[in-house]
Amino acid sequence: MNQTTGSQNIWLPQQNIPNFAKMVWDSHTEIGCAIVKCGSNMKAVCHYSPAAARYGNPIYTMGGPYCNLCTRLSARCSQNGLCVKNP
Repeated sequence: MNQTTGSQNIWLPQQNIPNFAKMVWDSHTEIGCAIVKCGSNMKAVCHYSPAAARYGNPIYTMGGPYCNLCTRLSARCSQNGLCVKNP
């Protein structure tokens, strides 16, 4: 990943990853999902809060002041500027 521009971290429509992008969006603090069986099919739906995911925006932010949020998650800031779980 290019850490200076975050070019690999931008959600674009052609990536076809809307569900994944919404699930891992760094500002989402709540997720609720339900699964129901409809005949021989399974249907799943998830809702995210706050609704922040938008095409063309970064999925998450690395380093700098964002590392300060790691302690809220009982984690530490890695060399790459991401929160990682404490051993």
